[in-house]
Amino acid sequence: MYDLLDSNVFGSNNWCFQLQPLYKHGLLTSLSNGEVHLLDWKTNQSIKSFKVGTTAVNGLKVIDYDFHDGDLFASCSMDTVKLFDVRQSSEMAIGTIKSENESPFLSMDSRNGKLACGTELKGVDAQLHIYDIRKLDSTWKSFVDSHHDDITCIKFHPSDPTVLL
Repeated sequence: MYDLLDSNVFGSNNWCFQLQPLYKHGLLTSLSNGEVHLLDWKTNQSIKSFKVGTTAVNGLKVIDYDFHDGDLFASCSMDTVKLFDVRQSSEMAIGTIKSENESPFLSMDSRNGKLACGTELKGVDAQLHIYDIRKLDSTWKSFVDSHHDDITCIKFHPSDPTVLL
């Protein structure tokens, strides 16, 4: 009844976690081996791969068009969040955020030049950190005593960029 149009295999024991369209360039896919691949729209073949870390890529987000022209994406793995520009070398992230308290990053979202990252529960609290994409070296705002379980999903409101759920 249904036909498989095309498929891509990234090796045995390697899972695809998330897909994000990067409209001008192709389709981003995050993998369990710590890589993100950019797939060509027409051939479904990997054009470029980006090494995020050595563990699964938990989050993948194209940086919104109201802030940038669609060439940037962010990804999070257990110990880092990295920002990549698909026009540059795939080995070099243009920005990196290390976990501040060794709590793994589980989720993230981006809107209006901000990047929100949620962590796994460590001790009694999980943490939510918000960064300005233009200067990832310092936290713009942190909520460290507000969530008492893993933060597995974060979303900015689609029409009000000041609201984060």
